[in-house]
Amino acid sequence: MKEINNYNIGNSDYSKHKFQIWDIIVYYRLNFFEGNMLKYLLRKKNDKQEDYKKIRHYIEKSYEILKINSSFLNHKLRIRSGDEQNIMIYDILLDYNNLSNFETQILNLILNFYYIQTHKEYNNNLNEILRYINLLIKE
Repeated sequence: MKEINNYNIGNSDYSKHKFQIWDIIVYYRLNFFEGNMLKYLLRKKNDKQEDYKKIRHYIEKSYEILKINSSFLNHKLRIRSGDEQNIMIYDILLDYNNLSNFETQILNLILNFYYIQTHKEYNNNLNEILRYINLLIKE
């Protein structure tokens, strides 16, 4: 049986990377919306504008859920040290080395969801991601 990370379905380049997106999602315990933001940020695509718009759409849905679900953040377990996070982010940036400065900032903010404990912090983080996404979207 093949190692699951050594191949992929379709024409994506995920299996070429040291860190596949699903491994990053598991490591940082990202929820569905955060994980999809990460996926659309890191995947290779000729026209990134659609992916940026998808990220914005997931941010909008996260705002909506945060308003109605007070337990939205309770799934996080915070057991890793800050040093471990910095090494991982650095390794991811080396692996996905085609990210722009704005995309790098967004990556840091998405991975920062792991450490957020309050709705206010979560909202602030979403606002920052949205600010960068809006700078990247050409409308």
